[in-house]
Amino acid sequence: MHIFCDESGGTGRDDSLFLVAAVALSADEATRIMKKFRKATGLRGEVKGSRLTDKHRKIFFDLLDRSPWPQASVVFCRGLDQIGSWALAALDDHELWAELVIESTLWLGERSTIAISADRRYNGARQHGVHDSIVAGLSGRTRANRVTVQFVDSQASDGVQIADIIANTAYRDIPTLWIGEKSERSSTTAKIAIRPVELKARRPQWLELEAS
Repeated sequence: MHIFCDESGGTGRDDSLFLVAAVALSADEATRIMKKFRKATGLRGEVKGSRLTDKHRKIFFDLLDRSPWPQASVVFCRGLDQIGSWALAALDDHELWAELVIESTLWLGERSTIAISADRRYNGARQHGVHDSIVAGLSGRTRANRVTVQFVDSQASDGVQIADIIANTAYRDIPTLWIGEKSERSSTTAKIAIRPVELKARRPQWLELEAS
């Protein structure tokens, strides 16, 4: 299973919202989807979700609806939630990012092999550390016999650009569609599973997992 990941939002405030979108599809299918999207919108080069108009966003999700829908998952950490508030204070940015990649991938189901292409967020030793954390986390929590992770520049990956659009759309939707502890979905992200981070392997015993 090939999974493309990208993030939206960030950390640093008590009300921060940080999330990762993961989408499972082949590189060839990603290229076909983005080729159709660019033709329909007239956009060229790298497509960023944050730069899309509402009309472009609707065209994108309509195209996905007319294509064999790829599996997609979004996992978010929000400072307004109990577990999110703890995570934003206890974990470094790169540690939380790795956990969001792991959990968003886990929600896509069990596979014997998992290949992740994620947008390049860190460099050097920190990138190696994040790589090892993701591989170890997935290897220890799935029955996959092979897990590979590569960090790529989004401008060179249609799959990461698709994940970017999904991540940005979820980032826009979550503040108004996540009410209390109840999961809601927007019309554009109706086929995407959107869940709060759980951090089962990291959260302290005194922190009860919030009901979902």
